[in-house]
Amino acid sequence: MRTLARCRPLPLVIAVILSRGPSRALAYRPFVSTDAAVADRREVELEFGYAGFRRGDGRTAIVAPTVIANIGLGRGLEAVAEFKLVNDLSRGDERDHTRFEDSALSLKWIAREGVFQEHGAAPSLAVELSALLPTIRGEDRPGGELVGIASGRALGWTYHLNGGGLVEAGGDEPGILWGVIVERPLLDRVRAVAEVNGETVRGRKADNSALLGAVWDVAAPSPLHELSFDVGVRHGISRTADEWGGTAGFTVAFPW
Repeated sequence: MRTLARCRPLPLVIAVILSRGPSRALAYRPFVSTDAAVADRREVELEFGYAGFRRGDGRTAIVAPTVIANIGLGRGLEAVAEFKLVNDLSRGDERDHTRFEDSALSLKWIAREGVFQEHGAAPSLAVELSALLPTIRGEDRPGGELVGIASGRALGWTYHLNGGGLVEAGGDEPGILWGVIVERPLLDRVRAVAEVNGETVRGRKADNSALLGAVWDVAAPSPLHELSFDVGVRHGISRTADEWGGTAGFTVAFPW
């Protein structure tokens, strides 16, 4: 939350975006879920969340920056490194008030090329394997996550489906995670986006939430290949989820 061939000249990419509706040539902000697309070989896609917050159980935290780097390793394969910095504005528990969360190293592989790689109209399929890094007090070992991803287009909408399993960093109990993203053109180069996603670990209640937002694709100045800006507002739809959250950021792609 992470397509058309990314090595094309910029004018052709813009023309395809305008003529075919939403397509993702960038890493995938402002979502938790992701899509069945990867960075081109020798290209870096950098997601940067420069503003964010969340509020739940009477506590407010600033979540910024959020950084995700996607590095194209070869045809259909990318490496991903990510983290977010959280600063609690409230006091009163044993957690570190400034801490890194959701730190992970991942590999994403395109299992079947499809509409996002311009190989017919069938959905694109991908698999992402992640090592969840122990960065919070009390987490004494890494966790793991395996997610299957399907991305396609239907009736003017672009959709992305996620589903998989995990064991949290420092944890022993298995869990499941899922997510659904939809996108639709709203204005010239602006698309409306929405996500519903959740996570459940055995012995705990579900943590489910929904997001509404927008993504604005702009013409990227050299040497950038791509540039987009995004904003999103998130609301919890289960009792254990944060009541409200928000994020704003940008995504760029450039050669390395």
